[in-house]
Amino acid sequence: MTAHPVLASLDRLETSRMLAPVADALRRASEAVTSDVRVRELLQGSHLGHPMHAALAMLPVGAWASSVLLAGPRHGAGARRLLRTAVLATPVVAVTGLADARRLDARRRRVAVVHVACNLVASTLGAAALARTSPGQHPGRVASLGGFAVLMAGGFLGGHLSARIGAPPPPRGAGAAEERPLGRLVSAQDDDDD
Repeated sequence: MTAHPVLASLDRLETSRMLAPVADALRRASEAVTSDVRVRELLQGSHLGHPMHAALAMLPVGAWASSVLLAGPRHGAGARRLLRTAVLATPVVAVTGLADARRLDARRRRVAVVHVACNLVASTLGAAALARTSPGQHPGRVASLGGFAVLMAGGFLGGHLSARIGAPPPPRGAGAAEERPLGRLVSAQDDDDD
């Protein structure tokens, strides 16, 4: 069976030699941020039993989507506040993603690099949209919509990483996350085997 064209593109990202140096820099940054096991467990969500990054990523996505839906003269102030919330939440979400990057192998880190780039571009466009308007007005529509589209592309890549690695946070005190085996994508065919 032939792979879906989107998945084939993602496979090419995973093997891209051009992304290898940046992916290695991402690994080093992740190791630096998460060198303390307590910090790593907090950022990865071990205390929750759920990946922190996945939970927190909903805040900027939801706020930005709501901002786009409120586009118009009557709700400009609300749209602006929501977009500001999305842009300001992004660094916190990014740090938890950086902690998760520690668990990725080299192939997945290359996809993570593009995920990070999308989110940086989206945040920059969101900040530009906010800067282009005065209080009470809806943020700059083109920059806001463009940023949201790029954010969705980054979210797609994040979902791909999550589905591909299926990595829950390590249990408390389990040691280094990268020592744990990673899951695999479950297909409908696997469900038929039960």
